Amino acid sequence: MSNYRDVEPSDQITRLSPGSELRGGNLFSKGDVRIDGKFEGKIETRGKFISGPTAEVKGDVYCMGSEFSGKMDGNIYSGDCITLKGDCSFSGILNVTKLCIEKGATFNGTCKMISKEEFDTVCKEKNGTRDDEKKTGNAKVVEEPDDVQETVLYPSGAKNEKYR
Repeated sequence: MSNYRDVEPSDQITRLSPGSELRGGNLFSKGDVRIDGKFEGKIETRGKFISGPTAEVKGDVYCMGSEFSGKMDGNIYSGDCITLKGDCSFSGILNVTKLCIEKGATFNGTCKMISKEEFDTVCKEKNGTRDDEKKTGNAKVVEEPDDVQETVLYPSGAKNEKYR
């Protein structure tokens, strides 16, 4: 029987199964993270973040890539592609290098397309206040450059003037 400490980080998956609930927590992982239950807090992973069809996630997520099903309310920073699946309901702010929205997905929020370098800078700034082993501290605020283009998507059928 192998020791769990011998497992390579890329093979590790942190899971919160259906029927499970975690509130007010911070989840840090070197491997992939999959949520199928209810989660409220902050998730930081060096791997991929997946929310299943039964997931209800509220909070901030920092990841390398992600696939969203279920419900999500929060802010996402991703160094790779984010896919909003057809059964996804997302409200919040996306900060992504690539975005795919499948037919049937609901997206209410703002999407900011960032470069891989911007993602790396945000992660370095955010992690600059905490030790990777202790997992404590607060994130630093990173100022937005003036030359960033931002796209705002309005709810379907909404009058744009109402949201300006």
